[in-house]
Amino acid sequence: MSFSMTTIDDIGALSDVPVLAVTDGSAVSHTITSAKKGIILMNVGANLAWYGGSTVNATTPRGVILLPRYMLVFRNVTSDFKVYFQCETSQTTTIGIVEYD
Repeated sequence: MSFSMTTIDDIGALSDVPVLAVTDGSAVSHTITSAKKGIILMNVGANLAWYGGSTVNATTPRGVILLPRYMLVFRNVTSDFKVYFQCETSQTTTIGIVEYD
């Protein structure tokens, strides 16, 4: 296994974004913009989070599971889009967000 290193010059300024509180109600979203070099979305809670497009639904299920302590990383985004999150019935979790310019 090999790892590549990213220097701080490549990352630029980090900006901390308020966390997303995810519940079993309506899906919550975060907009990922092309203005950023990258973004990290991490499930910092204890429960599963389902993610996907605007039709994400944890009870169907429709979407992809983001396990606790796992993260989504987006780099070099070329156009703006939204990611939606929802939990299963009677569960909640938190998605931490870090963007870098």
